[in-house]
Amino acid sequence: MTTFAYTGHAGTRMGQRGIRSGDIALILKCGTQIDDETWFMRHRDVRREIERCKQEIQIFHLPTYDSGRCCQS
Repeated sequence: MTTFAYTGHAGTRMGQRGIRSGDIALILKCGTQIDDETWFMRHRDVRREIERCKQEIQIFHLPTYDSGRCCQS
């Protein structure tokens, strides 16, 4: 992934708005590119990423643990 150096102004604005570098990375990864310098996180981008995460969770989902059957003699 590309590393960005934020200007002092950008860093100030991010701080004022509670935007973290991780938020920017997520938008660049999952959002829609509008032009060379503009990215936007649309509702459909969010829904798509949530669905992708759900599918990933299903791949690694472990069977339900049955405590009543464990360690019985």
